[in-house]
Amino acid sequence: MPDSTAGGGDASASAVRMSRRDVLTLAGAVAAGGALSLAVRRSAPLGIDIAANPAAQAALTGFGGPSGGDPEGRILLAIYSDFACPACRVADRALADALAERGGGVRLLFKDWPIFGPASRRAAQLAIAADTLGLYRPFAAALYTAPVRLAEADLRRAFEGIGGDWAALLAAQAARAAAIDRLLARTAQEAFTLGLRGTPSFLTRSRLVEGALPPRGFARLFDASAPTTG
Repeated sequence: MPDSTAGGGDASASAVRMSRRDVLTLAGAVAAGGALSLAVRRSAPLGIDIAANPAAQAALTGFGGPSGGDPEGRILLAIYSDFACPACRVADRALADALAERGGGVRLLFKDWPIFGPASRRAAQLAIAADTLGLYRPFAAALYTAPVRLAEADLRRAFEGIGGDWAALLAAQAARAAAIDRLLARTAQEAFTLGLRGTPSFLTRSRLVEGALPPRGFARLFDASAPTTG
């Protein structure tokens, strides 16, 4: 009597066996689908639209903290970050690359939001104090490459590494301690009101984006946030 089980197995194998043409067709379809998915992601709106959000607009006005970039820039970018945040460290490098590529037109508001603990808060306090010495941005860049533990020795090494006077920084921080703490409290309140879930987060007059971006992502954010001309 014929072995129907064996026969059945042979028929099944034949049914699922694919020709080379079938394999290539399937591979092409997968590749096309992946390319379409990537194109959709790249063309999708970045972040959320906050142009009509009064809390977001208020966060971009009356800021008395560190700023940088192009002072005449028509694009305003507020950066909520923490020096101990690994994603913030990646985003800081990507932002620098995107700004260099753009060549101007973007004004920056550095909103230190130390959510990683006391060491983060100490780093933020000193960074804001460094702004009174004209050294916020170089100090911030050094902090983003310092050991993530941000011990006092690490902070001092980072500041002196950019040519700063450590004693002068400590004096500046002590003299403005209350004002610095008020600024940090304001930033924390803004983050809560905006519903930010963590660092880094980026706010323009029209978009809110949470999470690190690559240089191309920042370029898209700038394009989406550029004021229209009539």
